[in-house]
Amino acid sequence: MTSREPDPHIRADHPYPTLPPGVRVCDDDRAAGDWFFYRDRELVVHAEDLARVQESLRVLGVDRKHYEPTVSSAERPLVRFQFSVEAPDTIELFRQLRFGDPDHGHEPLEPGQVEPGPPRVWPNHVVGLQYHTNWGAGSLPRPHPPLSALPTGDNLPGAGVRVGVLDSGIEDQAWFDQHWFPAAGRSRVDVEEQPGAGNTLPYQCGHGTFCTGTVLQHAPGADVIVDRVDSTSGVLDDWQLHLRLAAMLDPANEIDVLNLSLGGYTADNRPLPCACDVLAAALEADPELVVVASAGNDGHDRPVWPAAMRGVVGVGAVAADGTRWSLSNFGEWVNAWSAGEDLPSTFLSWPSGRPPRTGILDPGPRPTDAEEHCEVRFDGWASWTGTSFAAARVSGAIAAELKRDGRSPREVVFDLVTNASTPFESGGLVVPATYVS
Repeated sequence: MTSREPDPHIRADHPYPTLPPGVRVCDDDRAAGDWFFYRDRELVVHAEDLARVQESLRVLGVDRKHYEPTVSSAERPLVRFQFSVEAPDTIELFRQLRFGDPDHGHEPLEPGQVEPGPPRVWPNHVVGLQYHTNWGAGSLPRPHPPLSALPTGDNLPGAGVRVGVLDSGIEDQAWFDQHWFPAAGRSRVDVEEQPGAGNTLPYQCGHGTFCTGTVLQHAPGADVIVDRVDSTSGVLDDWQLHLRLAAMLDPANEIDVLNLSLGGYTADNRPLPCACDVLAAALEADPELVVVASAGNDGHDRPVWPAAMRGVVGVGAVAADGTRWSLSNFGEWVNAWSAGEDLPSTFLSWPSGRPPRTGILDPGPRPTDAEEHCEVRFDGWASWTGTSFAAARVSGAIAAELKRDGRSPREVVFDLVTNASTPFESGGLVVPATYVS
C-alpha cells in the first residue's frame, strides 16, 4: 500500500493521531475495537517458524526479492521481515500467514503426529515513550519551582542499588549530583535528550529526565543507569525496543530495578513478541531483577505491554484526591498504584537563551488547546501527570528498600506491593518516602 492509497484498516468516521512516517494504526472491523499501532511493511517471525513462513510467502505469491529477513542481534529467536512496496498490505499479509492456513505442501500426517499450529508471526507493534501525551489524552508538562537538593551522606535509601531508566534520555543538571551514568557502551552524549534547536519542544522530550529525577526523590542513594531509545518521534517499535532492552540488561550494567515508563497494545492482547521475550529471558536468568512498567493512560482495562507481563510490576496512577486518576488504565494486571497527578521533578532548561524568551510545546499527535502550550519556559523543573511517573515513584520506592535489611528483591516487592498496608483496586497503594521538598 502506498501513502496515496486509502488505508483499509482505519475507520473513515474516526479521528486518529498524526503518526510518524512508517507507523500506522489497525482499527478495522476484524480488530473489533482492539486497535494497535504497527510499523508498516514489517513483520516479526519466531526463528523456529522461519522456513514455514517463507514457504507460505512463496505460496501467497510474495517473491523472495520482495522481503529481507534480519536475525535478532540480541541473540533472541526472532527474525524481522522488511517488505518492499511491491509486497501485499502488511496487515492482510500478517492475517493470511497467521490465520489463512494456506497450503504449505506438507506431506500427510503420520499416525500419532500432531497438526502444527499456526506460525508465530506478528506485526512489528509500535509503543509510546510517554503514553499519556502521545496517544492518550493526558497532560502537558508545566513549569515548576526547583526542588531542594538531594540529601548527601552514607547509607542513604537506595545506596548500592542501580536503577535502569530506558527512556528519552537525560539532560544533566547539578541537582543530580552525579547519581546517573550512561549505560554500558554508551557515552553521555549518546543518552542526552534531543530537544533540537528550534522554538518548539518535541512532545517526547524531558520524559526521561523527569523519570530519573522522580526515582532519585525516593531513593537518593541510588545510581540511575540511563539509556535513550533510538527514536526522535516519541515512539519505537517492538524490534527496536527488544534491542535496547537487551543492551540495558547486559550484565555490565548490573541493573537491580528496571523502570520502563512506556508501553503499547498488541494485535491479540498478548505480550509484545520481541520486548517481552527479552524481559522474560532476563527475569528467568536473574530472579532478583525487578522490572517496573507504566500501565498507560487510556482509562480502560485493556492490557498494556510490558506492564501486564507476569513478573513485571505494572503501575497505575492515583489522582490528587486519592481516587484512580481518570485516564489511568486499570485491571487485574495492574499490580501497584501510586500518585501520578501533578508531580514535580527535573526537566529540561528550555528554550535556550535568557528570559523572557519562551517557546512552544508540541502537543503531540493529539492536539490540545493552543493556550496550554504557547509561551512556555522551563528552567530545569516541571510538574507532570501520568502513569509513567507513578511507575518511576514505585521504582524509587523499591530501590530505597533494597540491600538494607537482608530481604530479597522479591520479598521487598511483596511487602511494598502485594502486602501493601493500603489495598487499592487490583493491587497495593505504594506511598514512598520523599527526601526532597
